[in-house]
Amino acid sequence: MNSRNHVVISVDAMGGDNAPHFVISAMNEYAKQNSEIRFILCGIKEEISPLLSRYPLLSQHIVNIVYSGESVKNDDDPIHAFRAKKNSSMRLAIEEVQKNNANAALSCGNTGALMVTGKMLLHTLNFINRPAIIAPFPTYKNDIVILDLGANTEINEQIILQFAIMGSSYSKIEYGIKSPRIGMLNVGNEDNKGRTIERKGHILLKNSNINYCGFIEPHQVINGDVDVVVTDGFSGNIFLKSAEGTAKFIGKIMKKTVIEAGLLGKIGSFLLRSHLKKVFRTINPSRCNGAMLIGLNGIVVKSHSGADIEGITNALSVAYRLAKYELNTKICSDMEEKKHLFQLAKDDNAS
Repeated sequence: MNSRNHVVISVDAMGGDNAPHFVISAMNEYAKQNSEIRFILCGIKEEISPLLSRYPLLSQHIVNIVYSGESVKNDDDPIHAFRAKKNSSMRLAIEEVQKNNANAALSCGNTGALMVTGKMLLHTLNFINRPAIIAPFPTYKNDIVILDLGANTEINEQIILQFAIMGSSYSKIEYGIKSPRIGMLNVGNEDNKGRTIERKGHILLKNSNINYCGFIEPHQVINGDVDVVVTDGFSGNIFLKSAEGTAKFIGKIMKKTVIEAGLLGKIGSFLLRSHLKKVFRTINPSRCNGAMLIGLNGIVVKSHSGADIEGITNALSVAYRLAKYELNTKICSDMEEKKHLFQLAKDDNAS
C-alpha cells in the first residue's frame, strides 16, 4: 500500500453505461474531496489515456495503471465473463485486491460477473456461505441498509442469520450505530405470515442475541424504524426496483404539476425551492449509490451501471469508508462472537 494514511481503490474504468468518461471524471471529483485517496486504474489504454490528460490533479492520486485488453459487457454471461475474459478491466481490478495492492475495488459493470469474479478470486469470509448485495436506502428518519438485493434468490435460515450479522456490522461501521435494529422483510408482521423460509428465519433470529425487531412490511421500511432489513435476493431486488420506480414517479409528477400550474406553480416552487431541493436530494438515487458485495474476503463495491458522475463519486466514497474503517475485520469479529448460533440453526434443521 502507498501509505498508512492512504486508502487505495482499484477502479474498473470500463464498466457501466458511460465508461470510461464518467468513471474517470468521478475519480477526479473524489480526489478533490479526499486527499487520502489513491487509485489503481484498470482499463483499455486507448480509451483511458486521452481522458487522463484532462485531469492533472487525478494523476497525483493514481499509484498505478493496469492496462486491460477487454471489458465485461452488461449482457455478458457472468460465468463466461470470468472464464473467457481473464484480461478484463473488471477482473484486473479485483485481482489488485487479491494481491493486497488495493484496499477495495469498484466497478459500474455487470453485477453478476462482478459477483462471480469476486467470489472466485477472493472467496468468502469465515462463517459466510454466500456473499450478498447490501446498499443504503433512504427513509423518513435516516438512511438504513438492505440485503440481499439480488445475489441469492434462494436461501435458508442460516444464511438469513449471516445476513443479519453482516448487515449489523455494516451499520455499525457506516453509521456508527452501537446496536442496529434488524427487521426481516415479509408480507405481514404476524409470526405465521410468509413462506417457510421467513418463518424459520424469524424463529432463529428471535432466539439469537442480536437486536431483532421482527417482521417488517415493505411500506413500513420507509418509516426508518429499523436500521437493517434482511431478505432473500429475489424479494430484495423487487423491493428496491419498485422503490426506485416510485421515487422517479413522484419526481415526474411534482415537475408536471408545477408546469401545469403555470405562473402560480412557478412562484410556489420558487418560494419552496429550498424544501423541494431537500426532497429531491433525499430520493435522488445518486446519493445512495454504492452497493457492497458483502461477505467476500475483500471490499468490492458496485456502482449502478447508469450512474452519473455524482453517483459514482458517492460509490467511491462508500468504498473508501468501508476499507478505511475495516468493515471486514468487524464482520469477522461479530461472526466469531456469534458462531454458536450457526450450530443452533444446524440443530433446528436436523430435528
